[in-house]
Amino acid sequence: RRGVCGFLFSFFLLESTLDANDGIANVLSPSAGSAGSQVSPISYDSQSGPGFSGGPPGHSGRGSATEKLQKIVDVDDAIQRLLDAGSTGKVSKNVCLKNSEIAAICNAAREIFLSQPALIEISPPVKIVGDVHGQYTDLLRLFDMCGFPPFSNFLFLGDYVDRGKQSLETILLLLSYKIKYPENFFLLRGNHECANVTRVYGFYDECKRRTTIKMWKMFVDVFNTLPIAAVVAGKIFCVHGGLSPSLNSMDDIRAVERPTDVPDFGLLNDLLWSDPSETATDWEDNERGVSYCFGRTIIEDFLRRHDFDLVCRAHMVVEGTSLSLLVFEWWLAEYLFYSFVFFFFLYFCCRVCGSTGSAGQPYSCKIPILLTGNFLDVADGYEFFDNRSLVTVFSAPNYCGEFDNFGAVMCVGEDLLCSFELLKPLELASHKGGKGPLGGGRRRPSPPMMMGMANQQASAAAAREARRASKG
Repeated sequence: RRGVCGFLFSFFLLESTLDANDGIANVLSPSAGSAGSQVSPISYDSQSGPGFSGGPPGHSGRGSATEKLQKIVDVDDAIQRLLDAGSTGKVSKNVCLKNSEIAAICNAAREIFLSQPALIEISPPVKIVGDVHGQYTDLLRLFDMCGFPPFSNFLFLGDYVDRGKQSLETILLLLSYKIKYPENFFLLRGNHECANVTRVYGFYDECKRRTTIKMWKMFVDVFNTLPIAAVVAGKIFCVHGGLSPSLNSMDDIRAVERPTDVPDFGLLNDLLWSDPSETATDWEDNERGVSYCFGRTIIEDFLRRHDFDLVCRAHMVVEGTSLSLLVFEWWLAEYLFYSFVFFFFLYFCCRVCGSTGSAGQPYSCKIPILLTGNFLDVADGYEFFDNRSLVTVFSAPNYCGEFDNFGAVMCVGEDLLCSFELLKPLELASHKGGKGPLGGGRRRPSPPMMMGMANQQASAAAAREARRASKG
């Protein structure tokens, strides 16, 4: 077994959703955040405690960047205008900032990113956010749910642009917060923060239509400086896509020189594009046509070698089974309940007598998990893999208007206690029919119905995997 963990990990499913009467007007002020006190900044001095490593000592990059920015645009005013732009919920023909202001924000953010290492080390508490994809209204609702910066520390896992209708407002607000709070707000690179990808999936066209192609090039220059991965408290490895056969040491990530485009293969490509797969036994071809798929043995070996407890990634839309579909007759629900208990007992026995890891000992996740109210590993917005050694977090609800998924945020406390907050699709959040715990007409089913949902999850797993592989 892996060594004794120095931290206590417990996972609670906290389905914190916006009430039905929460209008978009409540989102526009940073003071509307749910947190009541400001979170202390994360230290940059790696010698004085958990913080960053590999960056210029004692220098956050904020000073000179902010001084240059203030000569052109007031960052506080820019943030407020961007927040105000979400009041109507409509996409304006032009962006609320001038091109000169956008250029200043890009230049300041680029300088800050280059002053920080490619692998950032973060001290909790922190809220980890997955794909956003230009869904600006949902981003504002997410901040309203979790607390606006700096009342919460944030780590975003990439994919800020493309597919959504307001990628410009989304990336500009995130960059502005990075400039304003460089010690509390962190942005990693996703596979969509790449020139070639943005040309195909919408961001290039949006920039051409609402600003200029020159502005798109400036954003690409910023994307090429984004950090690649993060480690929370030395135990949670965070990256957009997944693992890589070229990743032998964390120094391999630190050694990546920036600015850089995303190559067609190699370490950086894999970290942004690879996916976990329940059927993969080793490194196998990815159905996306890019990078690899990797299985449980790869994850377990990675965690052991680097003394990590969890891999947290994004890159895949996660859609749980709609609870409204689980309307069973009681006799059927009771049958499913006892069937699940029986098969769970068999599953438990198989896991106890399961295969051994590379060290010759049976693999056992050393993260004790306590689930309250829901005990499934798959839910709207997040999904655990294998022995909960990896979790996928996806934060864009009602993704592309084609999925009914919730958005999820993983909250890591100071004691490394992890929980999830869920953001309803906007249509459900405004729906007034129903008073259940989930609001919006969705209520938590009785325990037998939840057991039945597990069986339905299993039957739909293959279809979901194929659909997720085509989305990113």
